Amino acid sequence: MALEDLVNQTRTALEQRAQDRDVSAHARQQRPSNRSLADALAGDRLGYILECEQALAFGEQSTGEIDPAALARTFAPFAQAVAISFREGRFEQNRQKVRAIRDVVDLPVVCDDVVVEPYQVHEAREFGADAITLMPAVVTPAVFDECVSAARSVNLDVVGVVRNSDDLDQVLDAGISLVGIDNRNFDDMSFDLGHTRELAPKVPDDCTVISLGGFDDHRQIVALRAHFDAVLTGGSLVDSGDVPRALRELIFGRVKVCGLAHPADARAAWQAGATHGGLIFAPGSARHVNYDAARVICAAAPLEFVGVFVDDSMDEIACCAERLSMSAVQLHGRESNDYILELRRRIPRKTEIWKAVHVDGKLPNLSSIHADRILLDNFERGRAGKSAIFDWSLLGELDARSRDRILLGGGLTPDNAARADDFGTWALDVNLGVESSTGTKSRALLDQFFAALRR
Repeated sequence: MALEDLVNQTRTALEQRAQDRDVSAHARQQRPSNRSLADALAGDRLGYILECEQALAFGEQSTGEIDPAALARTFAPFAQAVAISFREGRFEQNRQKVRAIRDVVDLPVVCDDVVVEPYQVHEAREFGADAITLMPAVVTPAVFDECVSAARSVNLDVVGVVRNSDDLDQVLDAGISLVGIDNRNFDDMSFDLGHTRELAPKVPDDCTVISLGGFDDHRQIVALRAHFDAVLTGGSLVDSGDVPRALRELIFGRVKVCGLAHPADARAAWQAGATHGGLIFAPGSARHVNYDAARVICAAAPLEFVGVFVDDSMDEIACCAERLSMSAVQLHGRESNDYILELRRRIPRKTEIWKAVHVDGKLPNLSSIHADRILLDNFERGRAGKSAIFDWSLLGELDARSRDRILLGGGLTPDNAARADDFGTWALDVNLGVESSTGTKSRALLDQFFAALRR
């Protein structure tokens, strides 16, 4: 549906809603919002406004199977605000939807809508919204100013949605400091992140730049994050089939916290933002766990667990992989390609094989290694997780396809996590850099590490 069609549809629906209930008549009795989107997005970390609904084509109707409050609860640990559309449903349905969200989270609620009349601003506030998106492209300048005034009368933050320099000038002239750059192509409603790259440099430094839509991969955010302070996205998370994991992958990328030796550490890693957890079965490791301990750790958090082995028997690896439902086995010894091919026959089909490789001055020939993924590490053989790093500039030699096989490990800490993330490898692998003592993870260091990934 093109934007013009949606605007016309919105006007038609608005006429009916205005007949059913005169919201503007109650505007003077409305309580001002007490949840500030501007305050929530302040600070150095990248802000996330996450949509509590499906990823729909503009104007498409949802299936009605989504629970916005449940989504908001899942998003809350990592989001600065949640967004919802009021394009569907009647007054009472929309009000109940927002109230359900406000009951479970204390984040600002953004009405992400096509606003064509001040009526909708008061309606949004009566539903419980704390901020609203306004597009100068769909109304006259006079109506736009009326909508801005209506929002300010009830303390709603305004996100001025811009698609070109003219829109930006109008938003800035209205005194709006939250500038949303629309990544949609209005002809077919597809997304083009180049809109943000083009317009962001034109926004004054004292404004907050929000990139609106089109993000479904962490590496897209890494590539553009110098251009914005926050993103509004999230609809694609609902379609992932596993919202909590997809949420972590979007915000932080894939991160394995290795050397988990305690159930509490697995929980802390998940809560901080990790997607994978490493269990070291090598007897010589200070973080060694046996099967019984590993089973308890796996039950403690919904991480994707990876078993780390050093020249172990294939039967032992296959048994652990199957009984613990491992997402991968990671080989840290002298395992040959023949070993890898035979192991592949014995482990569950869903379990990947990762091979750790010692980088010493130059990268290995990745195409000659028959594993699914390759961990590039600076470890001493048999001692995974040594604290030094190798020369990461070597990663510049790799093309995108090669990087999609790579886990970057060895010496990662909160201080270098952001730099490591910039290389765009498939995942990061951290161990000693988030420990308070040997074999014990520090929640404070975990939080610092993941905070660095959204700076």
